[in-house]
Amino acid sequence: MRIRSISSLPILLLCLVFPGLSQARNITSVGEVDYPDLPFSVEGLNLGQVSGNALAFGGVENVDGEKRWNRDAYLLGDGGTEWEKASLDLILADASFASDEKTLYALGGVTPEGPSKAVFSISLEGEDLKKRELTDLPVFLEDLSATISGSTLY
Repeated sequence: MRIRSISSLPILLLCLVFPGLSQARNITSVGEVDYPDLPFSVEGLNLGQVSGNALAFGGVENVDGEKRWNRDAYLLGDGGTEWEKASLDLILADASFASDEKTLYALGGVTPEGPSKAVFSISLEGEDLKKRELTDLPVFLEDLSATISGSTLY
């Protein structure tokens, strides 16, 4: 998969003109599907799809001015009623995400060490989540959008 960066200026302008676009929403249902509550509440939560399963992981919680990084990951199967704890060795918040049929791609974000240029693919192999490191981004990215078109990740 090729990785290309495009200017984020149009997205930035949209968020400045329509500030509500950059605010988190508390969405509990989509269409006719109701999702169970997540077992944790953090800022900068990473949420995407892996092989038809919802994957939630990472994020950070501010407690008395101190950042506490969430090290947990949870999967929700198609039609599932309960999030199941999963193992994923990736501490990350505010990353950009895109999914194809089987893989979730995480770009940039923030780690306990600071802003990140890292790119990862996350897939489900059997019942285990597998993280693979891909080529780093040329610049730090945080809290933006990503998409896949054909075989290119933007």
